[in-house]
Amino acid sequence: MQVAELVKDRSARTDRDRRRHRRYAVRPMYSSIRIRTENDRVLDGHIHDLAVGGVRFECDEPLPENARVQFEIELPGGAATLRGRASIIRLADEDARTGSAVLAASFDRFETRIDSATLTRYLEQGCLLRAA
Repeated sequence: MQVAELVKDRSARTDRDRRRHRRYAVRPMYSSIRIRTENDRVLDGHIHDLAVGGVRFECDEPLPENARVQFEIELPGGAATLRGRASIIRLADEDARTGSAVLAASFDRFETRIDSATLTRYLEQGCLLRAA
């Protein structure tokens, strides 16, 4: 294994080890997310993976790290719509050709306790596969 591969592998393991919640993969285009920024810009996207503590999603443009946003998530199959506030924690990937960005966000709070409980119940049902 080359040095760059070792560093990348070690970094991936470190990120995984730091996570407090299991992540679950969402099939592409099966779950939508709508983001509203602090300056009321609205971005629509789709979810890559989901956890009790956060979400990784793709949208049309990048957002800065630490940006505070409002979110609206539609669970796969229209099972429920969840609302709340989140913080962008990193830009996971960006496509210079299309301008789209994959972002990671941590949930700061849900609009209601029911939203939080709904997400927890949904993930515990085993409908989604665990993300790598």
